[in-house]
This record gives sequence, structure tokens and C-alpha cells, in this order.
Amino acid sequence: MSQIKNSRDFKYFNAIAITFVICLITSNLAATKLWQIYSFTLPGGIIIFPLLYVLNDILTEVYGFTASRRVILIALFCSLFVNVILWIVVLLPPAEHWSNHESFSNIFSLTPRIFIASFSSYFIGELLNSFTMSTLKILLEGRNFAIRAILSTCVGAAVESIIFVNIAFIGLLPLKQILSIILTMTVIKIVYEIIVLPITVKITAFLKTSEGIDSFEKPSWRGIFNCYK
Repeated sequence: MSQIKNSRDFKYFNAIAITFVICLITSNLAATKLWQIYSFTLPGGIIIFPLLYVLNDILTEVYGFTASRRVILIALFCSLFVNVILWIVVLLPPAEHWSNHESFSNIFSLTPRIFIASFSSYFIGELLNSFTMSTLKILLEGRNFAIRAILSTCVGAAVESIIFVNIAFIGLLPLKQILSIILTMTVIKIVYEIIVLPITVKITAFLKTSEGIDSFEKPSWRGIFNCYK
């Protein structure tokens, strides 16, 4: 049975939601730096972005699809706000005695292509992760949380990586390199999920007991852009 309450009824929901928002904004800012390990080039945000899938699994498992969707949308709007403000700041005329304008602009001037790639891939990937998690929970009657968490991350991470890399780099990089980046990013996110899974399981069990909820909610796309539904 689905158990849906107002988020104000819970002790930890807001803290998890805030952490989710902070992780998204931080990963977007960190993504402006590219780093290399062996022959692989990756955005800096990859070191924290996979945590979003872990937090999403916890939100969906404990509080349900509706609550998870709400947090995803709030994080999207907050990230959009930060990027708009940075874009406006970049356009402001620099002070005569400030010599770092070009460096600041190079770091924080997202091209429309990267902007669209980042936001569309995040939105679709996170929602698919939450949708898969909720659907599997109902089908498996709440059993096998670890398996459900990994499978949902596989779906969300793969789709998110495919969308981002194709929008951002198609026509700019050879197909072989694009496929390599997609595979590498997807594997990193899944491995991250597996490594922290014991902690995720303990946190989820603690929240279910502490909050007094174990949501079984059939996911619905209706009203998907309503943060308050």
C-alpha cells in the first residue's frame, strides 16, 4: 500500500533533499574541469554525480516516487537558477583592475549545447531511475532492495550517459570515442553504486524505521512538472 505524507511529517526528508540539490549543483560546477585517467577523459563532476543515484534510490525506496520526483524537479530548478545567475555575471562588464575575467568566462560560460545535454540527461536519467526502482519494488513485493538499486541505476545511468554524450559531442568526436565515454561514465556510476551499497542499505533501513514509512507507490508520469503534487 502506498504511504504518502507531507514532507513536513518526516525528520530526514528535507536533509536528504538538500543534500541531493547540493550534489547536483556541485557536480555541474565540477564538470567544467576535464581530467584524465590513463586514456580516459572525464568531467570533474563524475566524482560526485553518481551519489545522486544513491540518494534517488533512498528517496524512492523510503518516501515513494512522488517524493523523489519532487526532489528531482526542485534540484533541476535550483541548478537552472545557479547557471542563469553565472551566465548573467559573465556578461557583466569587468572592473578595470580585475584581470581574471577571461578565465572566469571560460570556466562558467556553458555553451547552449552542453547546457541542453546536462539538463535533459539529468532529468530523464533520474526519473527513469526512480520509475524503475518503484516499479521493481511493487513487482518484487519490496524484496531484494540491493538488486533493485543496482538495476535502477543501470537503467538511469546508461540512459543519462547516452543522452549527455550524444548531445554534447556528436559531430565533434569520432563515434568510437563517444561510445568509449558513454561506457566509461556508465560503468563508473554503477560501480560507485555497488561500492556504497552496504551503506545505502543501512541508511534505508534506518529511515524506514525512524520515519515509520515504507512506500509502495505505483509511479505515474501525470503532473510530472508539479513540484507540489
